Amino acid sequence: MNNISLANFVSGRGRAKALIVLFVVMIIVNLLAICADYGQINLLSRAISGATVTMAEAQMNDAFMAVTSLLTSLLFFTIGIIFLMWIYRVHKNLSALGACDLKFTSGWAVGYFFVPFYSFFRPCQIVTEIWKASDPTANEGHLLKNVNSSPLVGLWWVAHLAMNILSLMATAAITGPAQHSVSELRSGTISMLVADVVAVLAAVLAMLVIKAVDTRQEEKHRLLLSAASAQETHSER
Repeated sequence: MNNISLANFVSGRGRAKALIVLFVVMIIVNLLAICADYGQINLLSRAISGATVTMAEAQMNDAFMAVTSLLTSLLFFTIGIIFLMWIYRVHKNLSALGACDLKFTSGWAVGYFFVPFYSFFRPCQIVTEIWKASDPTANEGHLLKNVNSSPLVGLWWVAHLAMNILSLMATAAITGPAQHSVSELRSGTISMLVADVVAVLAAVLAMLVIKAVDTRQEEKHRLLLSAASAQETHSER
């Protein structure tokens, strides 16, 4: 590993920290959304059983759900932008960390998130490549196929896909053009509650992946700098 290559390394820690803070906020908002979902389910269940539901109760819970929905959308958009910036940065660092058999370019590491069909599996493969190429124990030129991956990446991606699919299904069930019965609305809200629970899990797993990748890259960079410094000292003798 030469010093020119190491000089191309730019820490992604700032973006990683920003993402973790945003994911913590997202988890808090999702927990509030779960409370709103539960309140809606309770009101609808009471209506089905024939109990009285006041207009004030319905309006208050609707407002609560609207606020949490808006906050979730804003956070999702913000996290998405910073996450892609982080993906680009940490993937760009891989060549500086000695990776020699990368399957993806840094540009496509971001671009595949927007390509239909590929967006269902390529992001997981890309983060797996980042994980493996950031392994501090792998020597320069070490083939990625010989480096162990982590089930954490797969679990994160499955949770992410499940969250999005469940959210789309629940939204369609609640806000679709057809006239819904109270029972159908309750079923749709239950689906939304499940989606919000999965969203919390997905956020926790995302934070673990981001933290782990950041730690691996920083450690590998430190080890490579130490090795380069030792080699330079040895050459001067």
